[in-house]
Amino acid sequence: MKDKKYILILLVGAFSMFQNSFSQDIQKRDTLYFDGNWKETTRLNHEFYRLLPLKVTGNLSLIKDFYKNGNMQMQGYAYTDSPTKFTGDVYYYNEDGSDHSFEQYYNPTNIPLAYYHNNGSVWKKITYKDGVKDGKVENFNNKNVLTHSKVYEDGFILNNKIGSFYTNYYSGNNDRGQKYAPNLKDYTKSTYWLNTSELAKKITYINDEIVNETTYYESGKLLQNLNKADFFNNELIEGKYYNLKTNNGFVVALDTINFDIQKSKQIKLSNISHVETHDNGKLNFYQKGKLNDFIKLNYKFHYNHKTHERSFTIIGTGEKENDLENIKKNVAEIIKVSDIKTQSIESLLKEVENKEWLDNYPNNEKRKAILNQFNPDFLTSFELIYSNARDNRSRVIPYPKEDDEIEKWRLNELKLYKINIVMLNETKPILILSNGNYIEGHIIPTKNKGLLIKLYEKNYKEQTNSSVTESILKELMLNVYSPHLYDIKDKNKKKYICNYFNDILIDKGYDSIQKYTEYLIGNNKENIDIYNSKLYKLPINNIRKYYYDRSNLQILSNNTIKYIDVLGKETKRNNEIILPVCGNEPGEELYESYEIMTSNKKHFNNTIKRTSTHNPLFLFSFENLDNSYDLTFLNKKKYIGNYDNNQYLLVVTKNKKVGLFSYQIPFTGDTINKKSNTIEEAKNVSTVAKQLLSVDYDGIELRGALIIVKKDKRYGIFPLKDKGLIYKKLGEIEVNFMSYEKLDGEKGWIDVNTYKEYPNEN
Repeated sequence: MKDKKYILILLVGAFSMFQNSFSQDIQKRDTLYFDGNWKETTRLNHEFYRLLPLKVTGNLSLIKDFYKNGNMQMQGYAYTDSPTKFTGDVYYYNEDGSDHSFEQYYNPTNIPLAYYHNNGSVWKKITYKDGVKDGKVENFNNKNVLTHSKVYEDGFILNNKIGSFYTNYYSGNNDRGQKYAPNLKDYTKSTYWLNTSELAKKITYINDEIVNETTYYESGKLLQNLNKADFFNNELIEGKYYNLKTNNGFVVALDTINFDIQKSKQIKLSNISHVETHDNGKLNFYQKGKLNDFIKLNYKFHYNHKTHERSFTIIGTGEKENDLENIKKNVAEIIKVSDIKTQSIESLLKEVENKEWLDNYPNNEKRKAILNQFNPDFLTSFELIYSNARDNRSRVIPYPKEDDEIEKWRLNELKLYKINIVMLNETKPILILSNGNYIEGHIIPTKNKGLLIKLYEKNYKEQTNSSVTESILKELMLNVYSPHLYDIKDKNKKKYICNYFNDILIDKGYDSIQKYTEYLIGNNKENIDIYNSKLYKLPINNIRKYYYDRSNLQILSNNTIKYIDVLGKETKRNNEIILPVCGNEPGEELYESYEIMTSNKKHFNNTIKRTSTHNPLFLFSFENLDNSYDLTFLNKKKYIGNYDNNQYLLVVTKNKKVGLFSYQIPFTGDTINKKSNTIEEAKNVSTVAKQLLSVDYDGIELRGALIIVKKDKRYGIFPLKDKGLIYKKLGEIEVNFMSYEKLDGEKGWIDVNTYKEYPNEN
């Protein structure tokens, strides 16, 4: 079919003659003829034609164009006085009469519209309301038999039962504005035979995935029944696929295609004679025919983002070529398979692993791109910019670093390509590089020219010296999301790190494996192993406990607490996170504060004044804490503001001894009515503070998230439970750990999240 842009050329050019209610010359003619570019021509030179006069319905005209062979090329309604402005549905056809595509426009006229088969009989009747489809849409075969109908409401189909033509939006202008319907997830698509009106194919989707597909002969007899297990990414895995050839949505023929799908990382292709390469990374494969011709294989490549599975589907053969020179005219290169190196897959991957390719930007010396292997399953393509981090706005800097103002090579963009191994003729492996469903590159090892590499929009050249410094390697691993690269496999009651083809990558089983952004950590009772996103095991022994903390790990190893980075080197904790300035609109800020108030008057109890954005100011007192007790919050102050989690804990002091109490706010409708807005009124609204520790300790302090209790030069961690005051010394908290020394001299570390002790080892 000619490009639809020629339709617009016609409508704006030759067909503009209709804008003045047709010229007298055209009114005298019964046919308009057009050449291949939709310019008006003579009958002898035409490729398309249009019968006149046009069928007029209200202020609309039905345009029907035909190919030279008599098959319809398009049909659709346009305004008689503005023929470039379509309304309703517009249908386009291939030269053999089969359906090509359709478009759905608003119909502000609300005039019912009828569409026709090629023989002139009515095919479809559509009614409208408020500019969109509404009511019953009837479909007739080319023998004027009503075969099926669909019901629309407010523009979109009911019951999620669709046919060959469906879209969830209307094009064009309308007073109601653009109208979209939610994308269908659960629906059924049915098509019918043209001559018999019997069901031809019915496909049921759940969550937009095929769960059942039935195909029928023209007589109505079942031809094939498939279920969910027969499909991958809604593509048939293997067997026969019956492609529908339709005219006006009715099936006129079934084309049978044999599918051969390979879901493994290694794809096997036999009897390949030549490989056609393109600069955009695409490949074509040719088999040698019996008559000295060359047959191109047709294939599709699929990637499932949910399961990370990949598949290579051969869907038959394409056109035949007798002349390789003719093929070479439109491609970058034709490679004989006999010129491709014979070797093992392991040998090829090892060679690629040791290579690095560089693409310099000629007009900007401060930019370059590098390609190298990240792991056996992925290649990385990344761009470097020589700049400081502050000026490199394309990167998000999660934590400020000491070298942010220093100009150096920094990572700017990163892309991962999946490595797919294609084994040609059983002995010649090549690599296809894919991104999602798209093939974007390849690496072909040749006997005489080494590795030939092509990648979309890149011009990589092999380098003898590596440009990947240690700092760049670290940035790479910080920007690669490990859980998307690796999976976990159960085997013999142990867990193993594997790829998404279930190949075990580390031959060591673990009781559990944790996946973090930059790490995979294997846990056994006797040891812990840490791997970075390149799957290098970090050289750290005797790891007793670890915590993931801002792209680094805090670990307890050999009686020492330290931070390590993705290279396994000791480092510092990353600085505070940079948070954007944001908040509620002015006047909508949430605020809450608590203040301890004490009266000098006798018989008055300690009182708390509570202030809140959405609740009235009020005061309440403690029945069991009179002004002989001195109260503070855990922050050692009498005031505590927003975003503090310790406002309900009180340190109570009397006679130089301290205790710990908690309380609940006596906040009810009754307290609001009592209007306790002064300390004198607070006694009418009171509560009882609950004693957690009696008032006979020497000190209580908040250290990090822990409450440390002291008495008689002994320390404990609240809640004391059965341990009590067992420590001689407790150190400052280092994020997840705190050092300790017990009364009996034992030293070690406490995990402040679990309170578990890790005594120092000899």
